[in-house]
Amino acid sequence: MNHQPKEAPSPDPSPQQSALYTYAKFSGFGLQLGASFLLGIYGGKYLDGQLDTRPLFLVIGALLGMAAGFYSVYKLIVQTNKRKKQ
Repeated sequence: MNHQPKEAPSPDPSPQQSALYTYAKFSGFGLQLGASFLLGIYGGKYLDGQLDTRPLFLVIGALLGMAAGFYSVYKLIVQTNKRKKQ
């Protein structure tokens, strides 16, 4: 027998709260994408400096950073859509 209390339904957010949540979510997407890109660029620049292979690793790092950023944003979007369906 399950004796856990039922959770009360959460009240609907106001339009202002909903808009703020949306802005925060999309700014988070942008920050993740930008941070991944910059990390890839700086990592590639560092490797180019160490290995004297300019601009090989800079380009590879930028591409990998963008790919990682897009993948991260994709995962967040999928996760958000799953929450909406529940």
